[in-house]
Amino acid sequence: MFAASKNIHATAGQTLSLPCSTPEGPVEWRKNEFLIYSKGIIRDPSYYIVLAAHQFDLHIKNISLNDEGAFKCFRDHSTAAWMKYIVTVAAGNFLLSLNISTSIVSSLEQDIECS
Repeated sequence: MFAASKNIHATAGQTLSLPCSTPEGPVEWRKNEFLIYSKGIIRDPSYYIVLAAHQFDLHIKNISLNDEGAFKCFRDHSTAAWMKYIVTVAAGNFLLSLNISTSIVSSLEQDIECS
């Protein structure tokens, strides 16, 4: 059973913070059931933990589409998650490059609009 569950929508390239506040520590963080943080050891360099009194916040640097999934914060040695986040990532801003080639067939003018 989860104490809380939230859907999080992020844009690629951002740093995302997933808070986990628990009256008892330490905690474990899992992504899609794979252990990513336990006992002070982080298993992926794109993640880091910010610790404060009863806070074990997971931060994801330069979030990408590969970071989508279910993130769960567990109290150490517990089978019930304390917090659960379902993270979806939008591709973010992109640059559209448009290359238009024209050839003169007659003396007609043509206007091309892009939006």
